[in-house]
Amino acid sequence: MYRLKIDFTIEGYAQAYKDSLFKRHNCSKGKKFQKPDDRLKIAIDQLKKRKKTAENTSCLDYLKKLKNELDSLILLKPSDFKRKCDEYDLIFDSSNVAETKIKLFGKKQEFYKHIVYALRYDDISWEFAEQMKKIPILSCVYCNMIETNSSDMDDPSIEGEVDFEIDHYKCKSLYPFLCISFYNMFPSCSKCNKKKSDLEFSNDFCLYVEDDFSERDPFEFSTKDAVLLEEINESFKIHFASKNDYAKELYGKEHLNMETRYNCANAKEQLRGILKRRYQTDDPDYLKKAFPDFDGNKIDFILQTPSNIEDCHSKSYTKLSIDFAKEQKIK
Repeated sequence: MYRLKIDFTIEGYAQAYKDSLFKRHNCSKGKKFQKPDDRLKIAIDQLKKRKKTAENTSCLDYLKKLKNELDSLILLKPSDFKRKCDEYDLIFDSSNVAETKIKLFGKKQEFYKHIVYALRYDDISWEFAEQMKKIPILSCVYCNMIETNSSDMDDPSIEGEVDFEIDHYKCKSLYPFLCISFYNMFPSCSKCNKKKSDLEFSNDFCLYVEDDFSERDPFEFSTKDAVLLEEINESFKIHFASKNDYAKELYGKEHLNMETRYNCANAKEQLRGILKRRYQTDDPDYLKKAFPDFDGNKIDFILQTPSNIEDCHSKSYTKLSIDFAKEQKIK
């Protein structure tokens, strides 16, 4: 919902993700742990022994390129995605990558699934989630309604599950060579990820920007000026709009349906709470008595979310709260 600027700090988290990949995995009894490079070599060797058909040749060339570039692909930035996708499409068109079935690793299935398996996509969620926690991204980047942090994140010995699903800017069925690329993976709630997986068009919301000119806050919530507490009832409307039509189709009624989802009891209760706490801050004596831990930060107390849009993803309903406070001139 809010776009992040790739700076030295985020680049550091991306590098830490790359450096930590597969470090916590132990070898099984008598077996060497196969890293992506090992699995890609196995697949390449299998294809080299096959009859030289156009399909086998395309798959072989695709895997060779992937093996050679894997190290740099993990940290590939969004501005380079299109160029790299075009390069791979010239070898084997993305539609063929998604649909062509081929036997590798003793199993016949779609080519992209072999690549996802070879890159060990199912084994990177903890490493990725650890860096998301540091940024922090602790809520769905699309809706900002569902929190996505994990209770098991502090213990890498727990194989455990993270509480979010990983969505891909460039989907892994068409562009599997990017399936473990840091900047291609976005923490998402299951509802948004399911809605997006049903789309017939590519994702037009990118979490990251790389310059100072791109719109970082492309969406806006609004209600009306000078809202009274008693007005926030079942008929009260929360409006959602895309500035300059950014990602308008994705967030519209046919897909993520953001405006309808935000006209819910939880969102309205969040706004009621903001107005109640606003009134409470008008009485310093009551505030001090009722909330002894109040540290004097009035706006954070009123919102009960971060008040800085840069921290939008650290808690659910932050974007709604900040926009509502701005509209109601709460400072």
